[in-house]
Parts: sequence; structure tokens; C-alpha cells
Amino acid sequence: MNNGDTGKERRNHPRRSVIWMGTLKVGEFSFSCRVLDLSLAGARIRLALPLKRGAPVTLTISRCGDLPAEICWHKDDRLGLNFILPPQEVRQLLGDHAVATLGLDLSARVD
Repeated sequence: MNNGDTGKERRNHPRRSVIWMGTLKVGEFSFSCRVLDLSLAGARIRLALPLKRGAPVTLTISRCGDLPAEICWHKDDRLGLNFILPPQEVRQLLGDHAVATLGLDLSARVD
């Protein structure tokens, strides 16, 4: 997705709404952000910082640690992130409880 609009679902992994605080690291700088939704492949965050598509970043969430990512889109105060780690590693970082609670299982792929 390139603009944050919902449009046709093209994701390989289900995305779930969350309201978690996080930190987005861009180079040497860190910015507080709000994680709005999350999947094993990426996240949507609220942060009024228009970053270039493809920019390398790290999303840090206290309950799961550092998730290296790249910017895939931005619109207004929202940014879309694609995680660089494979879904299996993201699942491990999130932990069993979060994965079960959010329903983010590797077997729950969206076609």
C-alpha cells in the first residue's frame, strides 16, 4: 500500500489494531510515537514526521524490543512500516501472549 488508504486488502499477514506507545529511531534521533496497528510484517504508526519511502528505521515497543523496518508510506501524521525481520522472528519478539491475544499466528495468512 502506498498511501495509507484502506483500499483492497493485499497483505499476507492479518493486521490488528493496538494502542501501544513506541519509539521510532531514525539515524541518531528517537521520536515517541503511537502504534495504531500491527502485523507480523509491519505496522502503522502515528507520528507527524514525513519520512521518505524506503528510509531505514527501528520501531521499539517496550513489550517486544527493537523491530528494524523501512518506511513504505506516509500520509498526514501516519506512517506505514515494513519490518525487515522475517515474520517468524517478529513473532518471537512479540511473544506467545501478544501473538495469541492479537491473533497474529503464522498460520493465519490472508489470501
